[in-house]
Amino acid sequence: FVQGIIWKASRTNQLSSFSVRGFTCYKQNMDGKQVIYRATDMYRGGPWNDFCMVDYGNQGSFPSKIFGFVQYLSGGISSNSTTNHEDKCMYAVIQCSAKPLRTSFTDEHFITTFRLGTNYDSFDVVPVESIMHPMLAVPSFGSTSDDLYVTATPYEQWGKYFENEMRRIHCDEEMQH
Repeated sequence: FVQGIIWKASRTNQLSSFSVRGFTCYKQNMDGKQVIYRATDMYRGGPWNDFCMVDYGNQGSFPSKIFGFVQYLSGGISSNSTTNHEDKCMYAVIQCSAKPLRTSFTDEHFITTFRLGTNYDSFDVVPVESIMHPMLAVPSFGSTSDDLYVTATPYEQWGKYFENEMRRIHCDEEMQH
């Protein structure tokens, strides 16, 4: 968590003195529903890090593991925080995937894998507004790498996926008769 903040500061050449307030959860309103993201050492009996999809604009959308949330109290490393005044914005400290993941790909295939990046640039501090939605991320059991995860299309899209599959199956059956 702290290392992610320091890496972001060194990448943006803003290693001046700053202080932050850290949080283990963040509540976000999405389409009229409240979503809670957590990143903590102890929740439901053990460590807990939620995953989300982060929008990096032209670079694409990246699956990301959340390590915590911060607000800058003074100084800062964010683009909005160049003075010693408090930055009221909330930021997520994340580790993003090595490559972007197109939502259309998961919508079409339902389940896919992604690999978290392990290099210096994979750790970032991003505005919480860049979080697109929560995502399912399960370690890929049987993999020799602990940075490989399995994900599925967002829950809200399951009905659409199954409807399309039923239509495809029906069309295949019609062609066989």
